[in-house]
Amino acid sequence: VKFGKSRQHVAPSGGNGGKGGDIILTIDRSSNTLLGFRGKSTYKAENGFDGQLEYANGRNGQDLIIPVPSGTIVRDNSTNEIVGEINEITKELVVSRGGLGGRGNAGLKAERGQRPKGSPAEGGEKKWLRLELKLVADIGLVGVPNAGKSTLLDAITNAKPKIAPYPFTTIVPNLGVCEMSDTGEAIVIADIPGLIEGAHLGVGLGRGFLRHIERCKIIIHLVNGDSVDPIHDFIAINKELLLFSPKLAMKPQIVVLNKIDLPHVKANSDELIRKLQENMSHSRLLIISAAGRIGLDLFKIKTYLFLKKLKMEEERLESNDQIDK
Repeated sequence: VKFGKSRQHVAPSGGNGGKGGDIILTIDRSSNTLLGFRGKSTYKAENGFDGQLEYANGRNGQDLIIPVPSGTIVRDNSTNEIVGEINEITKELVVSRGGLGGRGNAGLKAERGQRPKGSPAEGGEKKWLRLELKLVADIGLVGVPNAGKSTLLDAITNAKPKIAPYPFTTIVPNLGVCEMSDTGEAIVIADIPGLIEGAHLGVGLGRGFLRHIERCKIIIHLVNGDSVDPIHDFIAINKELLLFSPKLAMKPQIVVLNKIDLPHVKANSDELIRKLQENMSHSRLLIISAAGRIGLDLFKIKTYLFLKKLKMEEERLESNDQIDK
């Protein structure tokens, strides 16, 4: 085979370059925080591949799929404009598109006496985006005023609620994220302002705060062991939940007897536990001291495992519904 000047007269055959990958946010129902983005700020999809001779086009770059929790709002960091939101309706959002590959010389006309040259690729979109999350609490803390809800939230999460030894310290719901050290997973907990008898009618801080726990998966019913009548408090709060919404009253509860560090509460704990169990429809009862940091590790583990069990059951039911459809 002889290669010489005739080689230069072969028709151009360079293929087009491949398109760069897009960056796509998708819904992740198993996550409810943005903790996974901590410490990492740069994400890059795969580049498209170069075209080859014999009209072979380059392969497109792979898209970069980034899972985020439902309720994630995406903002352009320079303009503060909302790019979009990931939720049960919009389950996927392209936030940055890959550039188009360059054109190979096979598709271009040559000027007289010259070989055509391919055109360069277009650069993909480069953006600084800010992610915000509309937190929906997995767990709602309920109980009478001064039961120790804010103290518990402060002890197990990153929240810093106002704490004082008098009722109605909390006048707005507080949210905190409790990170599990073993798994790295997190649960979102809401401290609902203290409820009193008549709350379903607007008494005290009223109906507005009962609505905050309607979307929670679990209710932590914190019982003040130092109350004049802890059992009456427990029954009264459950009655308020039922009167406000029967559906709310049916939500799974974990009953937690608080302030066990106080000598008179500890001395009377067996009797309190017995009476609480008599008024419970389940066996989920824990004993803690939020202020004394007693029993909190067990509380977190038990709560996390129960929440995980409920979420797995929800996913199983959703999967069965999809199969039926």
